[in-house]
Amino acid sequence: MLSAMALFYSACNKVDNKPASTQPTTPASNTQIASSQVATNIYQSLSGTYGGVNVYNGLNYPNDNSSKNHHGKNTTGCGFLIDSAITYSFNSGDTIKSNTTGSLYFYFLCDKHGNSAGFNVADSLLTTGFAPGNTFSYDVTQHFKVGLLGNDFNKFVVDGSIKSLVDLVYTKPSALTVSNDIHVTLNDIVLDLAKHDIIGGSASFVANGHYGPTSWSAVGTVTFIGDHKAKVTINGISFTVDLITGKIL
Repeated sequence: MLSAMALFYSACNKVDNKPASTQPTTPASNTQIASSQVATNIYQSLSGTYGGVNVYNGLNYPNDNSSKNHHGKNTTGCGFLIDSAITYSFNSGDTIKSNTTGSLYFYFLCDKHGNSAGFNVADSLLTTGFAPGNTFSYDVTQHFKVGLLGNDFNKFVVDGSIKSLVDLVYTKPSALTVSNDIHVTLNDIVLDLAKHDIIGGSASFVANGHYGPTSWSAVGTVTFIGDHKAKVTINGISFTVDLITGKIL
């Protein structure tokens, strides 16, 4: 059972489910720091960067005991359920290593005609490890309900929640410690799998953290506007953030 779970978990996560080794761009103010951290946190959580299921894989599943990814119609069967403990390791040579432990619940959904319609997923996972220039710890609890947008297997609507505790210690190119505690509620956000982008919907959040010596805390909203960008609003002040780099635009 554990070996099957490892294969399933591997299939739910792409090879790009590894920590980014690039040090984040330094924003200018506390509000900008909060905007950058929250927006990129949501994007990376959905991408599986913090160890959870990569929602951008769509209706993928392990086939014939293989960890290869498969897009399109799920032939595993409606109601296919995984509910078990996880222990999973990721290695890329000697440069990136991580270990993930926790639990995963995954349930395929179908429409009244028996066609794939999405899935429910809940994971509670702790991932620790190192990459070039940094060490990391990701403690995440995520609940997602993912549904097809019409009949387009490249677009999904996601509702749910994310709770993440992220700690990063950089040694290169310069010493920097980044930590955040972020609680997010997702409201009908729309994912474009082909573009690996969030193209619509919104989220609300409560968050706090540290960026080097600077402490920050914020309550606000995120509106996703496509082209890997989001508008983050805190206390009536809005910033546009690049979801990939965290840069304030």
